[in-house]
Amino acid sequence: MRQQGTNSQPWSPTSVLFLVLQCVYLVGLWELGEAVCVPSTGCDTAYAFYRVQANENLTTISQKFQTTAEKILAANPGIVDTNYVVIGSPLYIPFTCDCFNDQLLHNFQYVVQSSDSPYSIATFTYDNLTTESWVGTANSLPDVHFVITGTSLDVPVNCSCGNPTVTSDYGLFLTYPVLEGTGSNLNGIASNFNTSADLLRKFNPSVLWTDFQPTQYAFIPVTDRNGNYPRYIGDKNDAGKSTNTGVIVGAAIGGTAILFILLALVLYFLCVLQPRKRQKLGDLLIIKSSGNQSRPASEILQSHSTLSKTSLIIPGSASTGSTRLSDYAIDRSVEFTYEELANATGNFSVANKIGEGGFAVVFYGVIRGQKLAIKRMNLQATKEFLAELQVLTHVHHTNLVQLIGYCTTDYLFLVYEFMENGTLDYHLHSAKAAEAPLSWSSRVQIALDAARGLEYLHEHTRPSYIHRDIKSANILLDKDARAKVADFGLTKLTETKIDGNLATISTRVVGTWGYLSPEYATFGEVSPMVDVFAFGVVLLELLSGREAILRGSLVEEVTPSGTALPKEDQTRSLVKYFDPVLKAPNGRDKLPKFMDPALGDNYTSDAAWKMAQLAGACTQDLPDKRPNIRKAVVALMAMSSATCEWEIGAFANHRATDTSGS
Repeated sequence: MRQQGTNSQPWSPTSVLFLVLQCVYLVGLWELGEAVCVPSTGCDTAYAFYRVQANENLTTISQKFQTTAEKILAANPGIVDTNYVVIGSPLYIPFTCDCFNDQLLHNFQYVVQSSDSPYSIATFTYDNLTTESWVGTANSLPDVHFVITGTSLDVPVNCSCGNPTVTSDYGLFLTYPVLEGTGSNLNGIASNFNTSADLLRKFNPSVLWTDFQPTQYAFIPVTDRNGNYPRYIGDKNDAGKSTNTGVIVGAAIGGTAILFILLALVLYFLCVLQPRKRQKLGDLLIIKSSGNQSRPASEILQSHSTLSKTSLIIPGSASTGSTRLSDYAIDRSVEFTYEELANATGNFSVANKIGEGGFAVVFYGVIRGQKLAIKRMNLQATKEFLAELQVLTHVHHTNLVQLIGYCTTDYLFLVYEFMENGTLDYHLHSAKAAEAPLSWSSRVQIALDAARGLEYLHEHTRPSYIHRDIKSANILLDKDARAKVADFGLTKLTETKIDGNLATISTRVVGTWGYLSPEYATFGEVSPMVDVFAFGVVLLELLSGREAILRGSLVEEVTPSGTALPKEDQTRSLVKYFDPVLKAPNGRDKLPKFMDPALGDNYTSDAAWKMAQLAGACTQDLPDKRPNIRKAVVALMAMSSATCEWEIGAFANHRATDTSGS
C-alpha cells in the first residue's frame, strides 16, 4: 500500500477529473431528458467485422466471441470449407446487442493469456473492435496498460440496432473498425458496403470522417444472408428517441457550459494537489556488499568508486531534463535475490551464457518453473539499467519483451521472459541460417510483429518512446517464431510535440552503425523516424539475408549498366547495396538477385517487391519522406494476407501434382 504525506489531500487529480466528467454527463442528461437505449432492450442480432488471425479456425473464433461455428457460417454464406478459413479474410461475427448502463454494447468474456495487455487484447485479439481505455474502464483496472494473467475480462464492443429518427428501413448493423490506410474514407466505405455516404453520416453523427483514429468505429447497415435489409424493430415510442450515439453527443453538447467552469477546478487540483508518493528505487533496491552488509542502492551507488556523481543523472526526463536514481519508481517488478539468480544459472556458468554485449552478459535460467533470460550488467551501466526499467515497467505489449524483475548486488540484474528461438540476427546471419532458413511467411510475420511493437512505443504510450537501437540482434523470436522488440537501454523518452507530431530532439549519438539514419548519425537529431529508418534496414536483412554492413568480399555492387565492380576490401551499407533495386526503373526485375539464396524460389515475388519498396521508403535520406510506423504496419498486414493466399495456392498445386502423379 502506498503511503501519502501527512498533509496529503483525500482527492487525487484523477478522481477530480472523473467527478468533472460525471457532472458534464449528468448535466447533458438533464437537458436532454432520460437517456435510454434504442430499442430499450437492444436487439437479438448485430454483426462485428473481424479478420481471421494466424492459427485460427471457426471453432476458436466462435469460442472467442461466445457463439457457435454454425452461427458464423450462417452469417457468412461465402465460406466453402468449414474446416479452414484464410488468414486475413473478413468475417461477420453475430452477437446480441444489449442495453447496458443506457448504452448499446456487448461484453465478451476473455481470459488473459501470458504477455497479454489491454492494448494487445483490444488491438489484436479483438481486431480493433474495442479500445484499451474501454477495456480498462469496463473492468475498473487500476492501470489501463496492465492486467494479470488468468484474469477474466469484459471486452466491450459497441453496437447499433438502428435509428428510427433517420429511417426504419434498416435494422441490422455491422460494427466496423475504421483503420487508417485501409480505404477508410467515407466514400470508400460506402462503396465497399453498397450503401450511401449520406446514410453513413446520418447513422454515425459522432464519427469525424475527415480525422480518422486507429480504433474509431462506424455502424454500417448490412443485409441478411438472403441479401435483404431487415427493417428496424423496436418499441412504438422509439421514433421520438435518438440512438445511444446521439445521446452521448447531446450530453456532451449540453454539458459544454459547465465544462469550462469545472475545467478551471481540474487545473487547480492538478497543479495544487500533491501527487501520491511512490516507492523510490533507492528505497526498494538493496545492494549486498562483500562484507554481507546491506544498504540502500542509492547510498552505495553514489559512493561507488567507479561512478561519478554525474553518472547518476539520466538525460531525458519529461519534467526536469534529468532523473536521479533516488527519483525513479518501480512498478510491478519482482525483486529477485542474488542467490536465486546464481542458482538458476549454475552460478553464471559459461554453459548458461546465451548472449553478450558491451556492458552486459545474458544467461539462461529457470526460477519457480519459469524460463528466464537474466541480464547481468556492471555498475557503470546504471543509465542503461534505469532506462530499461523506465520503459518496461510502464509499457506492456505482446510484441515487446516482458520484464519480469530485477536484482542489485555488486552487479545490476534485469530478468526477462525467455525467448526460445533467440535473435533474428542469429537466424539470418549465422550458420543456422543456411541449414534451416526462415521461411518467407515467417519473415513477413516477424516484420509485422516488430512493426507493431514499434507502433505501440511511438503512438500508444504517453509519453512516447523512441528505441534508438532497432536492429536484427534486438528482435527476439519465441518458440513459434513470433517476434518481440528487446533491449531498451538506449530508449529515449519523448513527450514534446509540435502541431500534434513528435518533435525532433538533439542528443548524443548512440546505436549501431548500419542502422543509423543520416540525420541522427550526422546531427544527433532524434525522432520516431530514427526507428523507422532502422526498421527499413531490418526489412532489407529479411529480404537478402545479409548484414547491415557488408564487408570484404561480400561487397558486391552492380552499376546501372550491369558491369560488376572489382571486389575490394571495403565496407558498404546494406541500404547502398540495394540502390540498384530501389533506385533503378527496372528494380523489380533485379530484385531476385538480391534475395536471400537460402529462400530459393519459395517466396511470392509481389510481396517481396512490396517489402523492398517499403524498405526503400523507410530508408529515405530525409526523415519527412519516410512513412510513420503505423503505415508500415498497414502495408505489412496486406503483405501477410497476400503471402498466406500464396502459400495456400502453392499447397493446393502441390497436392494436385501429387494426386496426378499417383
